[in-house]
Amino acid sequence: MAPAQAEACADAQAQLATVSAIVKLHEEFAELQRIEWDRYVKELNGKASALGWSDSKRREVMMSPLRTPEYLADELLKRPYQLKLEGWMQQLAGAPESGDLRRACLSADDVREASKRFLEIHMRQYKLAFRMLAEE
Repeated sequence: MAPAQAEACADAQAQLATVSAIVKLHEEFAELQRIEWDRYVKELNGKASALGWSDSKRREVMMSPLRTPEYLADELLKRPYQLKLEGWMQQLAGAPESGDLRRACLSADDVREASKRFLEIHMRQYKLAFRMLAEE
């Protein structure tokens, strides 16, 4: 653990501030993912409507990126980051009983990096989906 991280987690107020900043970052990243999803669905539905696609064709086009080797490889790359984030959220869930945010605070840098990497990979998957939609 870096000395700066230990200092950032020295007392309860510092722990709360550090953990809150990570939660806020995670929420911002989740919002970016929602925005991309909404944008993808809007483009998909627009193209489906313009080309007269049936519901089954629209679903087929929507699901097609999920079956590509590129997408599946990204899913494997995303998994460790997802597990790190889920574990950290479980730590936070247990913090009210223990009153201790220190462990969650001490792992904040790792969680911040995991969150950034998860978002990066997830956005790459959206780029694939948009590219495939444009080619359809």
